[in-house]
Amino acid sequence: MSGGGGGSGGGARWVSRCGTLLAELSASADAQPFRRPVSPLQAPDYARVVATPMDLGTVRARLTGGVYTRPEQFARDVRLVFSNSRLYNTDKRSRIYSMTVRLSSLFEALWARVEGSRSGGRSGERPAARSAGRSAARSSRAPRSRSARRTRRAARRTRRAARAARNGQCCLTLQSRNY
Repeated sequence: MSGGGGGSGGGARWVSRCGTLLAELSASADAQPFRRPVSPLQAPDYARVVATPMDLGTVRARLTGGVYTRPEQFARDVRLVFSNSRLYNTDKRSRIYSMTVRLSSLFEALWARVEGSRSGGRSGERPAARSAGRSAARSSRAPRSRSARRTRRAARRTRRAARAARNGQCCLTLQSRNY
């Protein structure tokens, strides 16, 4: 929470960073179903299943309209988009569920970059320590099923997109490749 948006200058910075993050997220091909509210014509029972609907367009409107007073409120609403999707789309093999998982992972990677810049870049140590543990765990359990291979492939794409985002590259070039 250090370096937060208490003052007006700090507030303008986090709003700008969150706007950039949202633009990168929305530019992803996986973001297409999440850019606008769910239509009652396409999903008549959506309102019964999802108590608090949220979409990236609404998040953008709230961000630019000054509804969010802290970056954590912005992140909470973006995460709500993904949790709503997981709640409504329960088939883990469906295309929309896979899109949800990939976009959620991309958001978390981009959000870590925003959080790192807010705290003065001191969070650089944590991801390296985590990735070392992940690679050790990965080598001990080789995936055996097709779905596990697909999941690993999606995770690789997400890591590449996150790496590109950290390096200031556009995520679209990574998302458009066929894997």
